[in-house]
Amino acid sequence: MSDPQRERKVQRFGCLIAVAFGVLGLVAAIATLIDGTGAVFPQEGAYTVIPLGWGGAALSLAVVVLAMQAARERSRVSGIYICMAALTGVLVGGTIFMVGALAIAFAGGVLATVSATKDPLPSGAGQTR
Repeated sequence: MSDPQRERKVQRFGCLIAVAFGVLGLVAAIATLIDGTGAVFPQEGAYTVIPLGWGGAALSLAVVVLAMQAARERSRVSGIYICMAALTGVLVGGTIFMVGALAIAFAGGVLATVSATKDPLPSGAGQTR
């Protein structure tokens, strides 16, 4: 097997990891939102759970969409976007399960970034008249 084929398989594997753990992060965010319904009852700190759940849901969904986009193209930029969305989700994520899922999705984004081919220059870029 040639080297570009191997790099493409590693990139797709990284995207698959990011999709799978992005979906798990989305499940964890939904569980956080369901747990946040305790805000109806007078409990201390229950109102802080709901925004964390929404933030985690949005960022997990962004990881899934970006990973599916990165699986279709060979650009490093998509892998970098996966890493940024997953890292932001780790910082925003409310539960330890969501943080763990998005940390592994971050590792998938790193795989997708490192194994992607270098971005080609647009036609005519770098040429002078």
